[in-house]
Amino acid sequence: MGDGTDAGAGPDWRSPGKYSPMLVLDRRALAWQCLSRDQDFLNVAASVVPTSVYSVRDDPPISVITLSGEDRLASWGVHFPSVAEPADGGGLCRLAS
Repeated sequence: MGDGTDAGAGPDWRSPGKYSPMLVLDRRALAWQCLSRDQDFLNVAASVVPTSVYSVRDDPPISVITLSGEDRLASWGVHFPSVAEPADGGGLCRLAS
């Protein structure tokens, strides 16, 4: 089991080498790693849908996405502060933080 090859058991979660990539993550990246493995969060996140998408710049590419239902993510610590009114007047632009 120590080598992570035990049939059906998956990788050995006690092996320190499995966590070395996590040592270089900042707080946001570490929080995302935790959230992205939580099925309850994933269910809520799946209910948040884009209502519009438009390109602001091609190189490097930047797109603005307007969401519906992003308030459901606030209890998980995911916030989208308002930053600007989009050019098409279709609601507030958001930045993930």
